[in-house]
Parts: sequence; structure tokens; C-alpha cells
Amino acid sequence: MLKNKKIGFIGGGNMAEAILKGMLSSKLVKASNIFVSEPNKSRQTFLTNEFKVKAVKGNLDLVKKADVLIVAVKPQIIREVLKDIADQVDSKKLVISVAAGVPISQIEN
Repeated sequence: MLKNKKIGFIGGGNMAEAILKGMLSSKLVKASNIFVSEPNKSRQTFLTNEFKVKAVKGNLDLVKKADVLIVAVKPQIIREVLKDIADQVDSKKLVISVAAGVPISQIEN
């Protein structure tokens, strides 16, 4: 199902890393089809070196490249992140959030 899809992670923290490990170890998706937008350069370097995924310049670049968006940011910044990408997300993109305590209605808006 995900084999040929481009997967984009907004945020590259511990939750993103855990999902990334699971996806790659189960061979759900190839590393070359995974993109990460992470503002912390050392964390971004770690993820690209460790998992051979591709880093992008920012969230908007990521949205343009990905079919599936995994929003893995802290709940306190999710509103700002979603606001920034809202104009670029259409009904063809699957958006998955792992932000704790953030209701679906907030993500949909």
C-alpha cells in the first residue's frame, strides 16, 4: 500500500524516529521515498545518516514532495505548523498526526 508513496515527516524527534524505524524494518516503504523536515540541523543530520532518508528545506517543500504527511511535532506548536502548510494540503494527501491531545477537528480546520 505505501510501497510507492512518498512519505513526509514534519518533525524528526523521538516519535518520528520510532515510526521511521518501524516503516523501514518492515519494508513498508523505501528510505529513498521518505522525506524529513526538521529544524534542528544536528537531528536532521542524524536521521539522514542513520536511516538514509532525504532532508528537505522546510515544511512547504515537504508537503509538495509527499503523498502522506506524518505530523510529529510537539502539541504546543502544531497549530502554527498546520497553519503554515494549510494552503498546500489538498484532499489527495493523507495527513497523520501523532501530536498528543490534539483533536482531529483542530487538524481539519
